[in-house]
Amino acid sequence: MLRLELPLATPAVRIAADTSGGVIERPAAPMTAREQARWEVPVISWFASQSAAPGGGMAVLLDGPQGVDWSSDRLGISLLRGPTWPDPSADQGWHRQRLALMPFAGSWSDAGVSQAAIAFREPGWCADLPAAPRQWFPSLPFPLTPVGLERHADGCVLKLLNSGSARCRWTPGAGWRVRREADSMAASAVVITPGELVSLVVGQSS
Repeated sequence: MLRLELPLATPAVRIAADTSGGVIERPAAPMTAREQARWEVPVISWFASQSAAPGGGMAVLLDGPQGVDWSSDRLGISLLRGPTWPDPSADQGWHRQRLALMPFAGSWSDAGVSQAAIAFREPGWCADLPAAPRQWFPSLPFPLTPVGLERHADGCVLKLLNSGSARCRWTPGAGWRVRREADSMAASAVVITPGELVSLVVGQSS
């Protein structure tokens, strides 16, 4: 097994890691017999240490799912394994690994760790476009990450992920209305819960 061990300059009290549809925070030191027996846990694209007040920590951004573990003074990532069962050929040959270290102040949520992880895994691209009139879109609050944008009879369908740890209220602003795709009535604002992936119909009010 090939592992990467990262010592922490400041002891961690909690570890946050993304999971399918949200984020899980765990104590940095095992508290129960089950936690003491756990070798590592899978994460999708990031995990981060969180220090005691006033906060701060270190996030590790990954380019794909990995097994990770930790203690109060280090973060660990399993990069390659050489298993003999069930597939003896697993992880053989050349491999290319990408990761990034992101120190932050305050909390991982306020620092935008989850958004940075998405940008790291799926970097943006640009291309030349023909000249055409531009229509600006209302800005999004920091915890909300756009996932998709499609045309709709009432404007557009915007797919959003709240990758933060708290409810987020989005008010598009004057001249805009928003509703969940399953709803019939539009409003001036919408509340999105932590880890929620939602499709919103956004349009300009008449």
